[in-house]
Amino acid sequence: MKEDTNGNPLHIKSLNHISLLCRSVEESISFYHNVLGFLPIRRPGSFDFDGAWLFGHGIGIHLLQSPEPEKLLKKTEINPKDNHISFQVRVPSSSSFFFFFLLFISTTYHFTYLLTNPFL
Repeated sequence: MKEDTNGNPLHIKSLNHISLLCRSVEESISFYHNVLGFLPIRRPGSFDFDGAWLFGHGIGIHLLQSPEPEKLLKKTEINPKDNHISFQVRVPSSSSFFFFFLLFISTTYHFTYLLTNPFL
């Protein structure tokens, strides 16, 4: 790692977690656990709001239940300029090729789109 030449005393080592405001924490847990393989972990009992913590692939995800889920904007299409997280995933196919998947997840709804490249 190069020495910081801007005089910044903070040396960020990694991203600890992301927090996502959800319409339904239970549905979001199901998605992150069953589809992406994140595991639920214990969160502090002192919190006075609904939520869940998950961890996997070196990433923490904190899901927060919206107090007014009906007021969250409903997403009907993917907007690459909207807040989002993106995972790159390689999974073996039934052939000898690997496919490249780009998983695009909006912070208020789960969208996916796939780019396949059999040559990766």
